[in-house]
Amino acid sequence: MFMRPLHTYILNEAMSELYHFTNGVNVTNMLRHDSFKASKDDGYQPVSGYGYFMSTTRQQFAGTGYPAAMMGQDICKIVLDGKALNSRYKIVPIDWGRAKMMAIRSEWPAGPDDWDMYKDERLKQTNVESEDRVLLKTATIPNFHRYIKKIYIDTNTIDPKDADDIIQCAEKLGVEVDVTCTTKEFMMAH
Repeated sequence: MFMRPLHTYILNEAMSELYHFTNGVNVTNMLRHDSFKASKDDGYQPVSGYGYFMSTTRQQFAGTGYPAAMMGQDICKIVLDGKALNSRYKIVPIDWGRAKMMAIRSEWPAGPDDWDMYKDERLKQTNVESEDRVLLKTATIPNFHRYIKKIYIDTNTIDPKDADDIIQCAEKLGVEVDVTCTTKEFMMAH
């Protein structure tokens, strides 16, 4: 009888929910176009042949890394169906060691100024942030609403117009939006 390695079971089980953090304008655009615009290869693609990716995490919120750096800004949390994404796209965990972070600094897509602005947060995340990349061969994920379980918005940080736009667009696609009233509630929501 053929058996898959143990890590395959653990990885697939852990992928039931993935989280993507971004701002309200990006969420509105995703919903309006029912499409996710992926990031271009940043020089650290663990599998060749994939020129684009979506950054996700299995953590509902981490005290460091990109979500923490976005706190106090227009932040939204998208809860994704990891199993559905995994059935269509390749998802791989990323090991963000300090050496790797420093190695890609010079080729950071947004430029060295952007890197330097959040350098301390990026260095903190090297051992604590878990990133799972959804690898893509094309620049978009169409019919993106199919992969969204829920969207959380934080009333403490979101622009009211963005919140209204997200709620209206999500309603048209049948996507649930949960509005949190405290930052703690937002961080713990899943």
